[in-house]
Amino acid sequence: MRLIKPDASRRITLPGVSKAVPRPVDIEAAQTHFQLLRTLRIYRFAQGSRIEGHAEEDEVYIAVLAGTIKLVIHGAAGAGHRYELAAPEASSSSATACVAYLPVHGEYVLTALTDADVAYVRATPHGTRAAASFAIDAAARASRAPTASRTSPVILDLRSHAERLRLQLLRVSATGADSRLDLFGGGASADGALLHVRSKDNGAQVAVVTNGERENLHDWDTVAIGAGERAALESGSGADVLGLLVWAE
Repeated sequence: MRLIKPDASRRITLPGVSKAVPRPVDIEAAQTHFQLLRTLRIYRFAQGSRIEGHAEEDEVYIAVLAGTIKLVIHGAAGAGHRYELAAPEASSSSATACVAYLPVHGEYVLTALTDADVAYVRATPHGTRAAASFAIDAAARASRAPTASRTSPVILDLRSHAERLRLQLLRVSATGADSRLDLFGGGASADGALLHVRSKDNGAQVAVVTNGERENLHDWDTVAIGAGERAALESGSGADVLGLLVWAE
């Protein structure tokens, strides 16, 4: 296990964007030594930003962690696919999806409808799948209420659509006793995985435990979980954390 801290000062120049864009999270295979999961990058787009990009040889999950965006996918994906994506926290009733799948050779235009934090996850598959968007289900949305009970912290589980990429969104809201969630269903990732967390109070009330080693996590932290490592997410009373868990198979 390795803790990777964000770099809030990192700026990236993107084609067609007048100002450099913050990219606090910029994790590549050269850092993790994973064989299949290529990158996890998280940008902070200002409202009104218009980003044009493409998947190249990769399949890509685009996940909104804060704010709301409009996404148009075209190119190899066929006819235009138009989505409005919002973070699980967003209040917009029209933006129910929070993750989109960009196929190999697909092109896209992203417009930030508000200030938005957007994650890109890449792996190189053998084939390709159709463009799609994904929303957390109604039960998961309802269970965010303080008085509601939650049967599972996993609010979105994408382990079947992409060829190689796997993605889960986790909501840890411990209002009572401490809790523990075994990642990967109690097993391990064969290639390794990345867990990124967003914490409302920025307190170290959530931690990852692997092989007896414990790492407390704060807002914007990412943990690289090694191949074959069994990992668990532990949270204390009062924790309110959104987790993005990604890996490839």
